[in-house]
Amino acid sequence: MSRGLGRMQRDILDTLDEAKAAALPYQGRSILLTHPEPGWVSHRGQRFRMDGDCYDLRASLRFLAHRAGQTYAPEAYVCGAFQSSFSRAARGLLARGLLTATNRGHSRHVRFVRRPPPPEPD
Repeated sequence: MSRGLGRMQRDILDTLDEAKAAALPYQGRSILLTHPEPGWVSHRGQRFRMDGDCYDLRASLRFLAHRAGQTYAPEAYVCGAFQSSFSRAARGLLARGLLTATNRGHSRHVRFVRRPPPPEPD
C-alpha cells in the first residue's frame, strides 16, 4: 500500500485555485450574465457563489481533464477512465483528511470541498 500521495492527488491539491479561476464550462457551473466571474455554481436548483476557501470538485475534474487532453465531443465530456481515476484520488484525499466535504446531506457524492485549516503550532 502506498504511503504518499499519488500523481492525481497531488494534481488535485495543486490546482484547486487554478480550476476555480479558469471557469471552464461543466455541468453545474452557473453562467450568469450579471456575475460572469468564477465561483458561481448551481446546486439543487439554487445559484450561489462559493466562499473563497470552498472548491467544486466538478471544476477540478474538468480543469485537469482539459489540461491532460482527456475530454471528447468537442471537450464537453470527460473520458470515463480519467473520471474514475479522479474520483478514486478525491476519495483518498477525503479519507486522509487533506480535503473536507462541505455538502454531506443525503447524497453519497461529495461535490464541494475545503482544505482543512493548518494545524496550530505548539
